[in-house]
Amino acid sequence: MGKAMTPDERMRLLVRLCAIERDGYPLPDLESGEVDALAHEAEREGVAGWLTHRLTESYDDWEPRDELRLKLRAAAIGTVAHNARILRAAKIITEKLNGIETILLKGAALIDSPYYKDLSHRLAGDIDLWVAPDRLMEARERLLEAGATEEAYDGPQVGDDDAHLPPMKYEGVILELHGRLFYKKMGWDPPEPLGSYATEWHGRRMLRPDAMAHHLVMHAYKHYVWMKVGLRWVVDLAVVMASADDARGLLSLCKSSTPDAEKAIKWAMGVVLPLMPKATAKEMEDLGYKPIEFARNRSKGVSTGMAKRWAIERIIEKAVANAARAKGVRGKIRAIVTSIKYETGRTRARYPDDCLLAGLVKRIFFRK
Repeated sequence: MGKAMTPDERMRLLVRLCAIERDGYPLPDLESGEVDALAHEAEREGVAGWLTHRLTESYDDWEPRDELRLKLRAAAIGTVAHNARILRAAKIITEKLNGIETILLKGAALIDSPYYKDLSHRLAGDIDLWVAPDRLMEARERLLEAGATEEAYDGPQVGDDDAHLPPMKYEGVILELHGRLFYKKMGWDPPEPLGSYATEWHGRRMLRPDAMAHHLVMHAYKHYVWMKVGLRWVVDLAVVMASADDARGLLSLCKSSTPDAEKAIKWAMGVVLPLMPKATAKEMEDLGYKPIEFARNRSKGVSTGMAKRWAIERIIEKAVANAARAKGVRGKIRAIVTSIKYETGRTRARYPDDCLLAGLVKRIFFRK
């Protein structure tokens, strides 16, 4: 009879089970309720398919393995069906945008790739597609003419600082068109035009390995600062790092092009070390990186000073930019109010326990 686990213990076990190589330490016995909870956690973290793969490859001496694998089976089958739909839609979309430079990003690039070789291994939630910035709006218009629809969006107009346009839906799949990888003020995009970092895999354009590692490191770090990083992104980085002959070489672009690189890489390598193959982990440890417990990061988070500063700056910049675009005094006031309502709503969602931030910003703009 297994024992009940705390949320942190459950997350630690999930990280161990998702590791690319088994660590050799004994695994705990689990009661039936804990198997259910672990399966639910795997689905919530977006690693149900990867965990099913790891359980199939190893852990045959662990008693709960078959029960856990059975509970994850439906999610793994659903992942295959969803990813097939993603790949089909991505192919049609890039054909519709023929003549415009595009690159698949994140999940849509990772599935059925040199990194995840089976459609069940990684769930791609939507399609993120980088488009040459000077043709971003043209790409949007082409897709709208081809039958795409824009998702409900109550926010202000998209400004030059944004990474992507409001989401669209095409062939039943959510699509985001990116003109850059990150918000402009972060300064995290690679120094050269993104198209120069592209490579091809079976007719699909994606980021080459060093640019892929750069994107994954900084993307995960951004969400870590915002206290909502998922295990799926950590597994992504582990799989990409493990695929390289020279793991440290994958970090060269990130180190040379990003102001916050050292801080981001230190954190990213720390949380990914427990999931890496032993040889790759040893290489990273020799460079001075130390393991960081992912479960502890999730429960305690980090100082949110940087995230709050970004949020306040974004609210102010959006209000000013949208007011500048609007016509007439009433139009400018309406644009400011729309910006404040939308962006403070996003801020509340990100910091549910911090009521002061949204209230402070409202007082700044609505004081009499």
